[in-house]
Amino acid sequence: MGISAFSSTIIKDLREHEYFLHKQYVTNDNFSRIYVNHTMENVEYRSTTFSNATFSHMNLNHVDFVNCTIEDSEFNSVKASVSYFKDTTIKDSRFIDTDLTDHHFINCNLINNTFLSLVSGCNVDFDYNIYLEDLYDETLAWAGFMFPSLFFMGFVLETATRPPVATIACALTAAASAGMFAANAAFWVTTVELAVKILLACALNAVTMTVVEGYPCHLRLHSSGGQL
Repeated sequence: MGISAFSSTIIKDLREHEYFLHKQYVTNDNFSRIYVNHTMENVEYRSTTFSNATFSHMNLNHVDFVNCTIEDSEFNSVKASVSYFKDTTIKDSRFIDTDLTDHHFINCNLINNTFLSLVSGCNVDFDYNIYLEDLYDETLAWAGFMFPSLFFMGFVLETATRPPVATIACALTAAASAGMFAANAAFWVTTVELAVKILLACALNAVTMTVVEGYPCHLRLHSSGGQL
């Protein structure tokens, strides 16, 4: 259904917005003779100097170096995900066994640097932020609506006439779809999507039964309405 693609886009945008709200900013700082061997994530260094620093066997995940100065430093076995050097001066440094290729350096001043055993890169960065929670949400939205809709239709269609049920279900589907724009959390987006699918399944079932019961078989099976 089209609403599945729409809701997944909204959920992704909400999660990205929440993720970047927690971004750390380091400004006008100096780091000398440091050794970093742990993952750096969601950080922006601005106007910061790194001197004789070593980054070894680590991941850079959504890390930006903006207008920084990096001197006599080493990047060894570093994997980057959506991480960039922007307007940065890098001098007398070594990049060994990394995937930091040309597209990671944006308007940078590279002076006397060594690049060895670069991993062949791709202009499209792989994003390490894979949310398993999203898979659960999608599974709930895809499979969760089947039983409630069948149960509801089995109960309603035995106690009410078909055309009013179809009309009401279609109207509620349209109203619930509009609620997608008001949802401001992934949970509510998934809830609205689930409700829309339940109502839509009910509406389609009601329309199908109305057509089956309202028109003779020969009208439904023959385009001209004549006997088969």
